[in-house]
Amino acid sequence: MEETRALVRQLAERKIPAAFAVVYDVVWALAGACWDAAGGEERHARLLRDSVRLGSDPTPRRRFSHAETFGSDLVSGSGPEGEGGELASVVILHVPLDGAELVVVGREADPLWDVPWAPFHMRPSTMVASPHGGDEVSARTRFNVASSRPLQGGLVALAGCTIHWTPGIGLTFAVANARPVSPPDPLSWPRDEVEDIDSVVESGSALARRDLAEGCPGFEARIELAQRAVFEAGGVAR
Repeated sequence: MEETRALVRQLAERKIPAAFAVVYDVVWALAGACWDAAGGEERHARLLRDSVRLGSDPTPRRRFSHAETFGSDLVSGSGPEGEGGELASVVILHVPLDGAELVVVGREADPLWDVPWAPFHMRPSTMVASPHGGDEVSARTRFNVASSRPLQGGLVALAGCTIHWTPGIGLTFAVANARPVSPPDPLSWPRDEVEDIDSVVESGSALARRDLAEGCPGFEARIELAQRAVFEAGGVAR
């Protein structure tokens, strides 16, 4: 994790958006190590490469629909089942790299949590221009902002359709489970439980090794991921 933080600092010194850190293998190794630390290897998970983002993400968003998170369109054989209710096929993990908290909206405060057919299910917020003119824009949300809550920790996990955002720099990625899991309400692992993540990276996490061996994105694909992240941030990803 410290190596990734150092990389982000070096990019900032060169005035290069942090999003371009995804070009480097260390970021992919960190993603794999964090998922291993969260027990993902036991579920034969695979990293969704197009979901990897590194940088700030200040706009409330829902990365995956409820249907994608709990349906069968991403992982064969998964879907709503089991005695505890639905099982999640897609889980998002977030690693804060500058101490900033990830802010989330729990399902109980999300009116469109399980309404994937709603027009604004995938648009929990809209950027609007300031009524006073100029270049200022702000986010108009479709949920009660007061119901959101910050999560602290070295590693945060949430169901794929959870609304989330962060003003700080972090690594966010999604994993599809071949063996679906109970959908996590947003939860976090304390920093002291993941502080040795660098040693996990050094030894080579199982997920990172498999992903790199089975065709981790090439240079052009990684550049495309970085460009997409900058575009989503309005051209100001840091």
